[in-house]
Amino acid sequence: MLQLYTFGGLRIECDGQPLQLPTHKARDLLAYLITFRDRPHPRPVLAGILWPDLPEEKARRRLSDTLWRVRRAAGPDVIQADEDTQAFNPACDHWLDVEEFEYRAQEAGRKEQTTTSCILRLASCIP
Repeated sequence: MLQLYTFGGLRIECDGQPLQLPTHKARDLLAYLITFRDRPHPRPVLAGILWPDLPEEKARRRLSDTLWRVRRAAGPDVIQADEDTQAFNPACDHWLDVEEFEYRAQEAGRKEQTTTSCILRLASCIP
């Protein structure tokens, strides 16, 4: 299982072991797709965000290479991609601190009174 920690900077683990992505751009791409995981992103937009100073064709080639690097390091199903878009795959085997925090915050909001145990459960999401 892939564990993704985004609070305080991106940290990735696979089955409890640290996982290093091979380049800063690979980290940037995965972090962006995790942060904006609610929708697919057009490839030209991602290329422009990650390589704003390059011509579009060259930036898109780098994006394809970076996608390959992320998949090679983190697993082939982490990012959904087609000819036009890329997105974080919510169906991949993962745990994401932000999702856990949101779930626990909703759980705490359903209670009539916020208890110490609710606060501790929320705090446990942040390393």
